[in-house]
Amino acid sequence: GEAHLRVAHLSPDAPAVDFCVAPHGTSDFTGPVLASNGAAAGLSYSNVTKYIALPPAQYDVRLVAPGSSGCGTRLGGLADFTNLPALDDGANVTIAAEGLAALGSTTAFTLRAYVDDTEVDGSKAKLRFIHASPGTPSVDVGAGGGALFQSLFTNVSYGNALPAANGYVVTAPLSGVEISARAHGTIEDALSINPAVLPAGAIATAARAAA
Repeated sequence: GEAHLRVAHLSPDAPAVDFCVAPHGTSDFTGPVLASNGAAAGLSYSNVTKYIALPPAQYDVRLVAPGSSGCGTRLGGLADFTNLPALDDGANVTIAAEGLAALGSTTAFTLRAYVDDTEVDGSKAKLRFIHASPGTPSVDVGAGGGALFQSLFTNVSYGNALPAANGYVVTAPLSGVEISARAHGTIEDALSINPAVLPAGAIATAARAAA
């Protein structure tokens, strides 16, 4: 069996990163993973890697600087991330770098795991929203803007993906529709994707990540 892992860089003040993985508790790190997969420049803010196949297991992650020749030097002295959940056989998981890297930040830099859906009715689509914007209050996200707003996700707090355990809602395909976000309970849009396209059979994730 195998699992599939991808990494999303959602930390607005963190530099580009590469990473190494080790079986949980072993410190036997291999990588850097992105460099070995043809991405020597690493992963920069607002980008997401492709899926990388790994044997099902629990892994520890060490962030390293892009261009590193090995896994010996941690990026910025960050401690290894050793509390990530195990990757089940057949699972597709996104590991998101969230929070702020600056020393003393009230919203600390961390890695969070989100299980990705891989199946959807061919006539429908799935959409997930991840709130990864440090210092931003809970938000509502929906289709349409202003008075046309129809909520899809309500009262999503930082570090979460709701309403289901892994954040997806099933929707009719969207084409040329505005997807907007606003502070929970308010009527003014803070940001939007316009036009947004989500064709039949698509599974997509939207993330608010700016500080």
